[in-house]
Amino acid sequence: MLLHYLIGVVFIMHGLAHLSGMMAAFTARDVGFSDKPWLFSTGATLRSPIGQLFGLVWLAAAIALVGSILSLIAIVPWWNTVVPGARAGAAFDGLMLIGLVAPWSEQVMAALGV
Repeated sequence: MLLHYLIGVVFIMHGLAHLSGMMAAFTARDVGFSDKPWLFSTGATLRSPIGQLFGLVWLAAAIALVGSILSLIAIVPWWNTVVPGARAGAAFDGLMLIGLVAPWSEQVMAALGV
């Protein structure tokens, strides 16, 4: 039972961490992101309209059931700008997605009692 709470806390913290991407796009508050452009060109930064659109994707990832997919969509284009914790979060997202589609996922979920 304690494991369920621990897993829940990890998911909640991961979801809340997405709010930093939204804050970086819409506020002047320093949340650790750099002003480097995204991976696809040199003209778009997090505070540009494209960056703000992705800030909304980060917000959606914080509250969505498909948050892992949205999180990766939000993080990968901004890989050069995000804080190290966001990169760790992307790894977590990838592991979650692999765990959900892997052949052994049903056995793992059953073992966790989920």
